[in-house]
Amino acid sequence: MEEKTCLDCGFLTIQNKEISHPQRIMIGTEGKSASMPSNYEQTRCFKDLWEYDLHYIGNSFDGVIDEIKINRNSCRGFIPYEPGFTPEQHIEIQLENRKEKLQWKVAILGFLGSLLGGIIVTIISKFFF
Repeated sequence: MEEKTCLDCGFLTIQNKEISHPQRIMIGTEGKSASMPSNYEQTRCFKDLWEYDLHYIGNSFDGVIDEIKINRNSCRGFIPYEPGFTPEQHIEIQLENRKEKLQWKVAILGFLGSLLGGIIVTIISKFFF
C-alpha cells in the first residue's frame, strides 16, 4: 500500500483555508524548490487530528514538517485531496461516502437476512409439512 501523508489529504490547511496543489509541493519540499506560501508555519489539520501541540509551542515550521511526514494510512480523518474543494466540502464528501457505505451494509444485511429466512422456511416446510 502506498504511504499517504497530510499532503495527500483534503484537510490540510493554512489558517483554515484550502492549500492548493502548488502550495502542497512548496511545503513538501520544505521551500527548497520554490518560495513558501504566506503563513506556511500555520499549516494545520482542519480536523485537529495532529499531535503538533504535544511537541511544539506556537507556530513552528519544523513541527509542521514533522506532522506532514507521518504516515496517515490509518488516519481516521483522511480523505484524498480534490483540488478546488474547501475543507468543508471535503467533510461533505466524507459524510456522503460514509452514508453510502452504511446504505450498502444495510442492503447486504437485508439481503442476507432474507436469504437466511428463505432457507429456514424451506427447511422447516420440508420437515413439518
